[in-house]
Amino acid sequence: MLKKTICFSFLLLVAVGCNNGAEAAGVFNDRVINLSNGCVTRQQVLMEAAEKQDEAAARKALAELRSYTMLAADSLKLLQAPDAQEGAEFMKAAAAYMNNLVKTCDNEYDFYITKHCRPDSLFTENDQLFIDSLALLINSRDSIADFEFNRAQKKFAQKYGMELK
Repeated sequence: MLKKTICFSFLLLVAVGCNNGAEAAGVFNDRVINLSNGCVTRQQVLMEAAEKQDEAAARKALAELRSYTMLAADSLKLLQAPDAQEGAEFMKAAAAYMNNLVKTCDNEYDFYITKHCRPDSLFTENDQLFIDSLALLINSRDSIADFEFNRAQKKFAQKYGMELK
């Protein structure tokens, strides 16, 4: 609980302490990207554990991904977008990305782990078809959320003359 309080307090100080110019826009952008990168890192850990068919590790990674993503979404709400429509749109796209990820954790990733981490002796051709369908669904949703997030970030960066790496 102390870590969450420190994280929230730090983010709040950063958001309040900056003016609404290019510097504030850069800080805002970096905070949003750091939160989303934390989600991506945890998503990769989940997929690596699932590929190794380590159900315990995959379930732990899933719980960590969901928990972190919810914390990141809460932290995002504490950030103050610079005065611009693009800032609000960027924040909205980041929130949508994180909400999509939480929903995926609650549904598709849970099923994916259950099927993918089955012992080989119990694994059927139907399981493979189910896993392939789930992977396609997860990738499609993730791609749409990523696209909208990146599009909003580019518009935001363009508004403030920032160069994205």
